[in-house]
Amino acid sequence: MQHNTSKAQMHSPQASSRLHRLSSVPTRPLPIFDPAIPRQPGSPLIGRANDLELLKQHLWEDGNASLTTLNGLPGIGKTTLAITLAYDEEVLESFADGILWAGLGPSANIPSILSHWGRLLGLSLTEQSADYTSWTRALHAAIGSRRLLIIIDDAWTLEDVLPFKIGGPHCAHLVTTRFPAIAAHFAVNGPLTLPELNKEESMRLLRHLAPTVFRHDSHKESDLVQAVGGLPLALTLMGNYLRKQASHGDTQHIQNAIQSLSNTRQRLELSEAYDANLEPEPGAPKLRSLQSVIAITDRQLSSTARAALCALSILPPKPHSFSEETALTVADCDPATLDVLIDAGLLECSMSERYTLHQTISDYARAHLEESAPYARFIAYILDYVEQHEKDYELLEGESAVILGALDAAYEHQYWAELVKGVCAFAPFLLMRGSYALAHTHLQRAYQAANILQDRDGILNTLLQIGEIAYRLGEYTLAHSTYQQGIELARSWNNRRYLCAHLTGQGWLVWKRSDYSSAESYLREGLTIAQQDNYPEYLIEQLRVLGSIIASGGDYNRSEVYLQEALSLARTQGDREKVSRLYLSIGVTYAEQGQNEKAEHFLNEGLSLARQIVHCELTIIFLLNLGTLAYEQEHYELAETHLQEGLGLAQHFHLREWIGILLINIGEMKIKQGTYTQAEDFLVRGLKVAKEIGSPRIIASAHNLYGELYLHLDQVEQASAAYQHMLTTLPEGDHEMYILGQYGLARVAAARGDITEARRLGDICLASLVMSGHRKEAEVRTWLASLSMPSNPL
Repeated sequence: MQHNTSKAQMHSPQASSRLHRLSSVPTRPLPIFDPAIPRQPGSPLIGRANDLELLKQHLWEDGNASLTTLNGLPGIGKTTLAITLAYDEEVLESFADGILWAGLGPSANIPSILSHWGRLLGLSLTEQSADYTSWTRALHAAIGSRRLLIIIDDAWTLEDVLPFKIGGPHCAHLVTTRFPAIAAHFAVNGPLTLPELNKEESMRLLRHLAPTVFRHDSHKESDLVQAVGGLPLALTLMGNYLRKQASHGDTQHIQNAIQSLSNTRQRLELSEAYDANLEPEPGAPKLRSLQSVIAITDRQLSSTARAALCALSILPPKPHSFSEETALTVADCDPATLDVLIDAGLLECSMSERYTLHQTISDYARAHLEESAPYARFIAYILDYVEQHEKDYELLEGESAVILGALDAAYEHQYWAELVKGVCAFAPFLLMRGSYALAHTHLQRAYQAANILQDRDGILNTLLQIGEIAYRLGEYTLAHSTYQQGIELARSWNNRRYLCAHLTGQGWLVWKRSDYSSAESYLREGLTIAQQDNYPEYLIEQLRVLGSIIASGGDYNRSEVYLQEALSLARTQGDREKVSRLYLSIGVTYAEQGQNEKAEHFLNEGLSLARQIVHCELTIIFLLNLGTLAYEQEHYELAETHLQEGLGLAQHFHLREWIGILLINIGEMKIKQGTYTQAEDFLVRGLKVAKEIGSPRIIASAHNLYGELYLHLDQVEQASAAYQHMLTTLPEGDHEMYILGQYGLARVAAARGDITEARRLGDICLASLVMSGHRKEAEVRTWLASLSMPSNPL
């Protein structure tokens, strides 16, 4: 390699001067490869190829006398990258006269480094002055027109860097520092910030260092990578430690070693000896660890800044972020203190005024946190924030990680009252986002806390939302028992607000299970309470659900009265979620009446609103209904797009009810397209899900479509059995599905040649459809008219 040749060609200054005297022709000074440059790393530089190329581009493109700065966290690998740069063949070729190295640190020995450079450049002792200005002037003259790269590593102050900004027009400088302010000061075109390794790069580094440890357990490897946030020093320390442990060959020994690294303090204190060329300063720790590397910076902080750093450690670490208001409240400090932490390279700030704390910095600071006051401030602030912004979904989204951190802190530190209030206020947002498991965990904690406090409102509220989760996940039996428990407790405690809420939930659930008489009973009692006691938030839901139930019975005019009243109230309250739900109910009602243009308007408006507030379940339901409306109008490509997107979302969030319905509706679309094998596959899958969750209406819908499929396949007896099964499965009171079943049997009769029975059943269906104004009216009327034709359609 070229750098080895350069070293071999180095001569002492005295030897160089003798050669000069012996030659009659001036000779170019021999290249310098500073022996202070640390040894090249023994391991390949993993995950830094792009960073190395970017650094080289800066050196080439910034022109003559360029100065590039490299900034990053302690342990991010700034020095390692600078060393690699010094040994790079393209760099050695470009800077043909050599490389000088100044390793500074918190207590830089500037005279020693300048003296060392003087000897390399051939300065006599008389030219080396105690006066920095004279000294640097002499070094500058000695460099002259030479093309040198000057690396100033680990700068801690601006003043330490200035003596080394020497050299002529053909020199370039690289300054590495953990302090953003120093990097920004010297970089004309902005500093280069060295990022953490990503997950893939981090895992490659661990596998390289400990190749036999993670062969059969990538999950633990991933956990370790996440625990240190892709910090190369931490990964290197862990990898070297695990490789040594693996040398024992005992599997249990290795597993114990991996397990020990899940402990924060163990990771911080994990250490190894410094490289021989990177010896610490006198009095500094002889072993390198995360603890010691971060402590060097920590010791430079004032007690106020140190206390603020420790307080901020209770906030979620990177990649999560937090606002300045959150930081100031939790740390109980002023903005100037945050600036100190930023300047120290411990706290990062983005252009959007969001702050981040790296995982290892957070671990270090948390280990030194001794007071509980930051937790109290954090929990109180977040509780107030959530209650103020309960319907500001975009704001809640931006702070969701911080809010969840506060709820965890409230649980761990037994702030029971705050936990109950915070969870009850934030859980509806989690349900909107489809985070059902996470919401359930927090609600169970809050339910326990409410029982400890004997907080009746808290108990009833958490039960209400636990029941809703069970319902959404298709766990109808659990949802029913949870709502019933809430109803009984609310009655015994005379809590009419939550009695109204639980009656609404139970009414909607039993309607979904096709118990229509019980559903109307629950809902009418809830509606009476909501009207008498003026609970507008529950009144809207009561009116919406009643409107939907009445529509399913075919009374569309009365349904519209309920739904429009509810919509007016929801708009008045500015509740986007409730408005979106009402658009859905109104759109579906119009679709059932065959008023497709109105249906599409409300469904598209609702979908747009559901996407805007990122309501996962509502988005799925809108896609289902728009897809169904599209294939009923033979717009199959659009229908496929909507239904497949809806199915993908439903499967992602494990919403079994909607998975079942979407599969069945896709099956119906395939029947209309004539792809019967595909249709049967979707119907089989949909019916299986419907039976798992115990939904009679979805089961009946699947059997109805089986009858349709068998008629198209001329399997008349199978079709008859399917329709009969549908009607026996269907609970009493489902008017729409009953008519569809009778229409199916009418077509079976026609297929058997029994035109009289076919017409009798068809006339009954038509009369019912005309009375309700159902969209199937035109289809049945056309079919009846065709019975007198030679060839009877299905």
